[in-house]
Amino acid sequence: MLTNPGQKTVETGISGDHRGLWPLPPSLLMTPDFPPIVGGISDYLFHICRRFDLSRMTPIAAQCPTADEFDRAQSYSAARFAQWSAIPGLHGSIQVSQIYRRAQKSVARSDLRLILHCGHINAAMAARRLKRRYHRFAKPTR
Repeated sequence: MLTNPGQKTVETGISGDHRGLWPLPPSLLMTPDFPPIVGGISDYLFHICRRFDLSRMTPIAAQCPTADEFDRAQSYSAARFAQWSAIPGLHGSIQVSQIYRRAQKSVARSDLRLILHCGHINAAMAARRLKRRYHRFAKPTR
């Protein structure tokens, strides 16, 4: 379990035994908020991801002090980016660029068939740039 003083407890085992989990094609999940960060969209993504076999997924997420230890205990291989700008307008632009560059490296070296993003505007902007560049990711159907 991961605990932060004064905050709720979060289980750290996203996926262990893959039997009974839904398989995913080779895919990316782009988000600025992913465990071990606690709260909001991070908790939501954590509980959604627990339903899938993540061995073929690469989360692209923000670095935090306990991320390396957390990622070693999982079945996926995360690509983390540093959050170094606290300037409000500049922070978002840099984050879009960092998410995009990490995702572009993954797309270039593998046969990804699915790119997911959490709905956060920065991840969505990076996903749109990838779609424009590679033209191989279809529009979602409604």
